[in-house]
Amino acid sequence: YYQKSFEEEGHQISSMANAIIWDGNGLEKMRNVATDKNFNPLNVPETNHNAGAWSRSFMFKYKADYSLPLSDKYKFEAGYNFDYIQDFSDYEYKDFNNSTGHWDMNLLFSNDTKYYHTINAVYGTFGGKLWEFDYQLGLRAEYFNRRLEQSTNDELFKYNKISVFPTVHISRQLPAEQQVQFSYSRRVQRPDVYSLNPFPDYSDDYFVSVGNPQLMPEYTNSYELNYQKSFETVFCSRSEEHTSEL
Repeated sequence: YYQKSFEEEGHQISSMANAIIWDGNGLEKMRNVATDKNFNPLNVPETNHNAGAWSRSFMFKYKADYSLPLSDKYKFEAGYNFDYIQDFSDYEYKDFNNSTGHWDMNLLFSNDTKYYHTINAVYGTFGGKLWEFDYQLGLRAEYFNRRLEQSTNDELFKYNKISVFPTVHISRQLPAEQQVQFSYSRRVQRPDVYSLNPFPDYSDDYFVSVGNPQLMPEYTNSYELNYQKSFETVFCSRSEEHTSEL
């Protein structure tokens, strides 16, 4: 973390970097035995499965912010964000062969996946006071780039897009310790690697999940209207929020 302050109060530059490495593995064993309604074993060969998973992830985030007060009423802020995620996963699924007494690799559910995504974003906000209203206007631009490599099937899925996210916040103080606020923002929800992986994830004989590498990010527009009333020791508020999807 780094921060530099200038002579003018509130005029500063700050930055922060964060890196995380995760490396782990797991083994899940499944044994199925056929029984009657009283749970007495039937003369049916049992089935045994082993599901092993190895995963290694690397995440790096960097953020830089700049703040400049222009006067007692106006303030300007700008910044840059960088996000990078790298996720490698290797799944091995094996069935026990009752005839040979060996574990056989099940190629239908074993797979090797590599996932990368990068986000570069810049933003700027301007806040001030106009008549009796306090306001803040913001704009954020992002370039998103993702890459999914399915090594088992030798498939490659790419996606990239430039998106713009405006924000508006307006508030006004009213007599008798009252305040009204209006906010608008555009947001995005992006699918993770598990939702994108097209290879079946076999949990047991009854549950199989499959991702879709063609999934797109989900964009929403959020509108909120809020009213607050303060008393001597408590305050009450009421808000209405509307969200629309794109």
